[in-house]
Amino acid sequence: MKRIELAEEEVKYLGEFTKKGQKSARAHVLLLVHKGKKETTIAEILNISRATVSNIKKSGTARQTYSQQSNSRQENA
Repeated sequence: MKRIELAEEEVKYLGEFTKKGQKSARAHVLLLVHKGKKETTIAEILNISRATVSNIKKSGTARQTYSQQSNSRQENA
């Protein structure tokens, strides 16, 4: 399984995002992949299909979402 390497600020953002009750499978998937968990394990933990985990990893959507959120926060500051 290919690991995703996240920048420290990405890990922090995604961790805060999930702790605030904002439930996002994408954020959880990225954090678990970053920790070295296997796709099947992630799917079982989050009660989603392994294909969904794989698609999230391939799409880059979660990283793009982080970038968009981060840019939006900087513009509003």
